[in-house]
Amino acid sequence: MDSTDRRGEGGADAQGQAAAASAHRGEIALIFTLDNVDKILTGEKTQTRRLARGPCKYRVGQDYSVQPGRTKREVARIAVTGIRREALGEIGHRDARAEGYPSTTEFWDAWSDLHGGFSRDDLVDVIDFVLVAEVTHEPS
Repeated sequence: MDSTDRRGEGGADAQGQAAAASAHRGEIALIFTLDNVDKILTGEKTQTRRLARGPCKYRVGQDYSVQPGRTKREVARIAVTGIRREALGEIGHRDARAEGYPSTTEFWDAWSDLHGGFSRDDLVDVIDFVLVAEVTHEPS
């Protein structure tokens, strides 16, 4: 496994080893669509919303694996920089851009496609993050 370090500190080898070790510990991953993974890797997406179901399982300052589907291998590492809970309908233009969409309308369309509709009153955890490293896997 190889990794490209995006923090400017630490080495690619250390990041790759940390990613491999965490994958074996049964770590909580953040699952994204392929389109959103691409947006994370290009820096267009730095925020995600998850339906709030009890206490948020993510923590500020913690690194998480990014996976393009539930059974897929990690493709990146992100570090959570902020978490807040709010109604889904509170998203504004700035947050829609951080989600990787040019407008709130495009965000709502994508959310509806993914979740089969929406209620503006649904509570969501808003998770801000930075890309820590891309992870590539050597062919077996």
